Amino acid sequence: MYKGVVSFEAEIGRGVGIRFPKVAFRSPAAGVEKVEIEAVLDEAGNNSVSTAVHLEGVPTQQTGLAIARVVTTSTLNRLAFNQSISIGTPRCTKQEFEAIPQRGLDQVSGWVLVAGATEVSTALGEMKPVLGLAPDLVRAHLEETTPAGEGNYGLFRSARQSESRAEEFLHLYLIILMLCGDAQDGVDAWIKSRDPNVAETPSPDPRKKGRMETVYTRLRNEFGHKRAGVDLDNTKKEMSEQLERLRELARVAIRTLT
Repeated sequence: MYKGVVSFEAEIGRGVGIRFPKVAFRSPAAGVEKVEIEAVLDEAGNNSVSTAVHLEGVPTQQTGLAIARVVTTSTLNRLAFNQSISIGTPRCTKQEFEAIPQRGLDQVSGWVLVAGATEVSTALGEMKPVLGLAPDLVRAHLEETTPAGEGNYGLFRSARQSESRAEEFLHLYLIILMLCGDAQDGVDAWIKSRDPNVAETPSPDPRKKGRMETVYTRLRNEFGHKRAGVDLDNTKKEMSEQLERLRELARVAIRTLT
């Protein structure tokens, strides 16, 4: 049996960043003693989040590493969802494992695997707002038991990692579409239930004569289908303008429709 610590670091991407001091919280995962997490902003403007998963009583080092990866991914999914931020793929920066002496055996205890820390530094190339989060709030979110829709938090985090705002718009719309039974009519009905004043226009599809589309469905269809008089540059610009609201709708859909 082994105990140890596995550390990861992930870049906080474009848009709003976050910063908070080291916070320790409990994880329900078997073999995990505690998890520590911290979000920092360095002098060069690089914003990143680091985790340290403290393990105790895992059967093998490989098992410990696998548990740490799962716990870190779940942690970053929650953080990205709750703060609506972009968090990249975590990189393992350190592994330290120690064999636990077994009673009745003459076993030598010692550090059996050490991987040196690897610094991750990526210039963001632009100034961005960074929110300071209260440690107690971070801990409360990360220790929450089975929050609504958590199984789809990873989808939201993936959308926030998109290379462009138009790509993120399409990804977020797809999440809502999936949660509405893969039916655009269902998407629009649900959106109108949340926002009765949402902008609508008639669908140009002859098969949907007289049917209205919300602005989100219109933009999705302008990008995905050939429509007369559509300038895709204007469509992408409008997607960018509507993105913040669609993010919030996607978060509400994940919480309420799953």
